[in-house]
Amino acid sequence: MYDFGQLTTKDGAPRFKNLVFTSAGDSSNIHNWLIGDRNFDLWTTYYGDKDNRLEAISDFYNRRKGGKFPNLHYAYRHWKDILDSYEAVMIMDDDIIIDARGISRLFEIRERFGLWLLQPAFSPLGRITIPITCVRPFTMLRYTNFVEMTCPLMLKSKLDEFMGIYDPALSRFGVDWWIMEKMRPGKTAIVDEIVCINPHTMSKKEGVRECARLQPDCVAAGTWKTIKRRHNIRSDEEGYRTLGLLAKEKISTGDVAVLALYLFFLLKRLRAGLAGFFGMFKAKFFTKADAVS
Repeated sequence: MYDFGQLTTKDGAPRFKNLVFTSAGDSSNIHNWLIGDRNFDLWTTYYGDKDNRLEAISDFYNRRKGGKFPNLHYAYRHWKDILDSYEAVMIMDDDIIIDARGISRLFEIRERFGLWLLQPAFSPLGRITIPITCVRPFTMLRYTNFVEMTCPLMLKSKLDEFMGIYDPALSRFGVDWWIMEKMRPGKTAIVDEIVCINPHTMSKKEGVRECARLQPDCVAAGTWKTIKRRHNIRSDEEGYRTLGLLAKEKISTGDVAVLALYLFFLLKRLRAGLAGFFGMFKAKFFTKADAVS
């Protein structure tokens, strides 16, 4: 039987001052993250059932069931001395589509601008649940009051602070707003220069995201409500806001493609909004008509 408390370390690790941490299964896109030159080590916590899966490509590897934040919390409790070797940590869903150049550039941007927390912008070709996270054309980055927890990159000292109070019972809803309690304006950003794809739910096995298998929506929502009340978390009451931005110094042909993607995203939102409006109108109209007849 495999020892779930065992950590396998590749010779020479840690090699870099940056770390990517992920909790991964058998349908991950991790191999794409390692295409090209990189400035980060990879720590994989594998939650699947196959021996040695993903071990060969990981600088650090252990096996444990659960989501990425509970598993990161476990790593903090057992191997904090290794984690203390790093200046910044990116905590990623295993299915995110991005390459080594993009991830490495995010670490460079964090250091250049002294950011505490950031994320790459999301492409409209993938799943977007929070509109503010969609990529914007002609913009390098936007300072925001929110970063989604799909693939956040954090300054290690700030991650330390959060892990000191984090309750691993909360693995989904609300982790983002809880982390924002530790942030301040001008230190968090969405980076439009680097775009990733968050695959749609329909691409998952049986149309269910892995995080929902680990913790159903109803359980996750209830846990967030309890922890929000216990810790007096109020950052979510502000809503999603852009506090400032940095425009790109040079416009390239790639920005035209980003503009097209952003317009596509706006059209999808408009279509969804109109469908919802006419749906409510139709329901209200026919309800009244039925009542009269």
